[in-house]
Amino acid sequence: MFPSEESDKEYLRDLEDQLLELLTFGSSETIFPAQMGMADGSIKTDQLSTSSCRFEMPNCADRARLDQDAGKEGPGAWLAEKRDWSPWIQVNFGKTNLVSGVITQGRSDGNEWVTAFSVEYSPACEGALVDVNDDAASPTIFKGNTDSNTKVTNVFPKPVLACIVRISPLEWQGLSSSMRFDLIGDVNAGTPQKLGMEDGRIPDDRLSASSCYYKDCATLARLNQPAGAWTPGYRDKSPWVQADLGTDYLIEGVITQGGGDDEEWVVRFRIQYKRDGASSFEDVVGMNGYSKLFTGNTDANTEVTNLLPTSVVARYVRILPNLWRSGCSLRFELLGAALHR
Repeated sequence: MFPSEESDKEYLRDLEDQLLELLTFGSSETIFPAQMGMADGSIKTDQLSTSSCRFEMPNCADRARLDQDAGKEGPGAWLAEKRDWSPWIQVNFGKTNLVSGVITQGRSDGNEWVTAFSVEYSPACEGALVDVNDDAASPTIFKGNTDSNTKVTNVFPKPVLACIVRISPLEWQGLSSSMRFDLIGDVNAGTPQKLGMEDGRIPDDRLSASSCYYKDCATLARLNQPAGAWTPGYRDKSPWVQADLGTDYLIEGVITQGGGDDEEWVVRFRIQYKRDGASSFEDVVGMNGYSKLFTGNTDANTEVTNLLPTSVVARYVRILPNLWRSGCSLRFELLGAALHR
């Protein structure tokens, strides 16, 4: 039986509180918010979706960019369909970012604008959305615009970790909800960095494996290792390779490669992790609450990046191949960020 949507939301809330505390982002005043890409186009059209569009036109969500003017491509705002009584427009960043607020405008070529709206989000790139809440833990109702062009900035009660952000107009002036917007926040907060497999910052004595076909083969598991790769013993039915980061990090993803000249690679794998001082490993899970199976490589050398459904805090990260081609050979790098206490 799958977890309920409410349990998904509770899980996301608990996780976000833990990560925000670890990252020491206590309030929106502790960061320097910047526009996150609607106005300048760094948020691409295929990252946008809507509940409906008033006119039959391709990519109507693209009209929602802050400072968008009307033209031959379409009207000067995203316009929901007239009978859409629960309209929304959504951004999927493709990775977790720190989002602290929203800037809105009305329709540049008409007397239409949104006067009140709510915001939902998810730290993961799939699954349940949760409300941006006020200090009383109730959904925040944001005041919108009073004309077509004046920009109104609403800062969240506290910043949120979000991969998906959905704006839901509640009241509007005009035939239907009409909006241009940009999100504000820290565009670099969710950018994962390589943690040291490739460049040797994770030393050899912190690498281990369930077994080795070659002597000390765990040290061959580094991304872009020029000769060889980690390969477990032939009789190892449950192989794994592990990195010890020395202290807790925010783990956000993994890059994998196959065995190079060996023409062997891992097709599918799981990831387990353990925090410093914890007694046992935990599986990285999907939004359904079950262990996540990641898609690996299709050749021996091309790098494949997998971001976790939701970031985890861990000192130890273990990769467990589930399926491989010809032989179980793997090189990898961890992605994440240091924690600031």
